[in-house]
Amino acid sequence: MLGIFLSFTTALLQSARDVYLSNQHTRGISHVLRAFLSPILVIPIMGAIVLLRGLPDIREGFFLYAGIHALLMVVANYCYMRSLAIGHLSETQPMLAFSPMLLLITTPLMTNDTVTPLGWIGVFLAGLGVYATQHPGRDPITEKLVSFWRPFITMWRVPGVLWMFGVTVIFSVAANLDKLSTLSADAPTYLLVDASLTALIAGVLILLGAAWGLLPRPSLHEAGFALKTLAPGGLISAFSGLTQMWALTLMPVPYVVAIKRLSIVFASLWGYFARRERAPHWYRIAGVVAIFFGIVLIVVFGRI
Repeated sequence: MLGIFLSFTTALLQSARDVYLSNQHTRGISHVLRAFLSPILVIPIMGAIVLLRGLPDIREGFFLYAGIHALLMVVANYCYMRSLAIGHLSETQPMLAFSPMLLLITTPLMTNDTVTPLGWIGVFLAGLGVYATQHPGRDPITEKLVSFWRPFITMWRVPGVLWMFGVTVIFSVAANLDKLSTLSADAPTYLLVDASLTALIAGVLILLGAAWGLLPRPSLHEAGFALKTLAPGGLISAFSGLTQMWALTLMPVPYVVAIKRLSIVFASLWGYFARRERAPHWYRIAGVVAIFFGIVLIVVFGRI
């Protein structure tokens, strides 16, 4: 049950981070700066924890897993920040609902996690439920109820959604690397190494891009303002990373990610109640029911 609680906590923290990073103050910050500064803000927090606890025994494969993950996260961070900068939260986040389903493919290939058939059904139901909570309902012009899969087809033309699809694919691989890396050391050490490598790689790419004229060169004032503005998001990211890694040591990757994706529902609810980005509809209720039954299957029948 501790793994379930940690996964729910991760979902709440991630939704808070997404809401913060999509507000009117942070949306104006260059997505290049956002992608570079996000991991940097995690480093001092994880560094302090590692200094207090000391280094664990680091097993073979740790730096390989962390290095590949860092490369993937450089790309994912850029796509993620780009998506939040040009699209509404309620439009882009639903794409992440499909990452638990992609784990049906990646997890058996990458980890030794044992997931029961009913557990897989629970993961699928949870992902499908998250998607259903984003269904717009009736067409505002024709007043007719659109097909269930129409939003999935049409949202590809919405700004920011394609960027988030790239994030989804990367996350379906990176989540398994998270577990492999954490089990090869511990959560704070892995998060420190991963954030440092991610920031280093992103920094080198940004410097090369600026030197070649492919990317704008931010001023020190702009970078300082961005660092101060993004700091709360970095703090939330640090704690959500810790709860997620802890959960991964207790539960199979697909279960953790399926529950973690409730962050989409939480963020979308904020998008409606605070920003009026999307009206509610009975499809949302059906989606919540599907999520509930999916999580029940995971909790009750997820273990062999």
